[in-house]
Amino acid sequence: MKTYPCTTRLMAVALAGALLVLPACDSDPSGSTGDRSAVLVGTVDGGEAQAILADAGQTTGQATVASAGTLRGDGSLDVLAEAQVAADGSFRIEGVPAGRAGLVVRAESETGDEVGRVIVHQETVAEAETSVAPINASSSLHAHVVLAIHGGNPDPAASAEVALRMMASSEASSALEEGQKSTLASAVASAQNAEAAVLASLGSELDAAARAEVILAAMVDFEQTLGAGAHFESAHRAFVEGTISALIEAGVDARSMAAAEAAAGTALQARLSSDDAVHFESLRTRMRANLEARTRLQARAEAEGGTAGVADVAAQVLADLRTDVEAATSVAELRAALAQTRAGTDARLTSAVVAGLPDLSIELISSIETQLEAALAQAWLWASLEAAASAEAKATAASSWAANLEARVQDWIATLPSEVSTEVDASASVAAFAALGAGPAL
Repeated sequence: MKTYPCTTRLMAVALAGALLVLPACDSDPSGSTGDRSAVLVGTVDGGEAQAILADAGQTTGQATVASAGTLRGDGSLDVLAEAQVAADGSFRIEGVPAGRAGLVVRAESETGDEVGRVIVHQETVAEAETSVAPINASSSLHAHVVLAIHGGNPDPAASAEVALRMMASSEASSALEEGQKSTLASAVASAQNAEAAVLASLGSELDAAARAEVILAAMVDFEQTLGAGAHFESAHRAFVEGTISALIEAGVDARSMAAAEAAAGTALQARLSSDDAVHFESLRTRMRANLEARTRLQARAEAEGGTAGVADVAAQVLADLRTDVEAATSVAELRAALAQTRAGTDARLTSAVVAGLPDLSIELISSIETQLEAALAQAWLWASLEAAASAEAKATAASSWAANLEARVQDWIATLPSEVSTEVDASASVAAFAALGAGPAL
């Protein structure tokens, strides 16, 4: 590879809230740092993915050159290094500056048309190879959305959060028109704002910078999994569910996480009016995240005990809903699954709780059922979110929901006979009711 004399300057790179000052090369387009440079390896998806891109008019041929660089605000690339793409779609870019994260690899055809691009979230390591996720329509759409939301040279953690909030297979991505991409970017940004506002409102032991670090670490694992050849949808589902669990393990309250994901799903749905494949896939991703948080919340309630059967019903409802969400093939079917859950939960909950009570008078059972229904009605977060237009309004709605739910559950416990109420744990019961109802408004 041809080398150039280098004049050192300082470049600031933001990574997960920290500012790193790194040397960069002005005069060498390869960015080479001699034997301390890094190597990027990856593939441009061939076969079916290339055909999809060609059908969509996104390229005029097979990729022949892969370039690594930093992203400008207009979407173009400041190239640091490049390499030829082999016939099998693989590439190996040498001379990449070490210690850099958030680089972009762009693939071009022989005529100079862009075939696709991918953002590299892992930091490059001197004298080592860094694998990047495959370049395809999915990675290109993700990069487009990141650029639309965050502009040029995006922070890797911010890019990782975009990947967590949306899902778009290559097949679905290739079918989107430019206007739809802009709408998707607006929807993802709205979902991010709603989630952040709810978490700030409900409180979390983990601040935004710490959450970003958890998400970025999960994203690096995800792109490495894709680079190793994993199936995109299954790998993305594992990434989303695993990240939600990791955030809860790191200190985010499961109830707050469930409410935040419900708000994000509601915000996403409000901005995406069509029933295209990317809309469906992204909305199902939000449902997966929400269900993971609610399942963790239900498990906590069950472990604490003393919910008079509410936690058991929550476990059944969430398992059934997860099955229906995974079986869905359209936005309409996702909506139907949620509607069916709401319609059937009241009877299941009443039956389970009353069955566990001793022989009581009809009047007392009626009073218990009334307060139980009131608690469940309050637990349905979707009703509060549906009427909240802005991120701030959703945060306010979530705060009111949490406070009022605790009051309603206490009212229900107060109607129980003493021999039952003394065995009921208020905190666990609130968690169980929240697990039941903390879903999005679709």
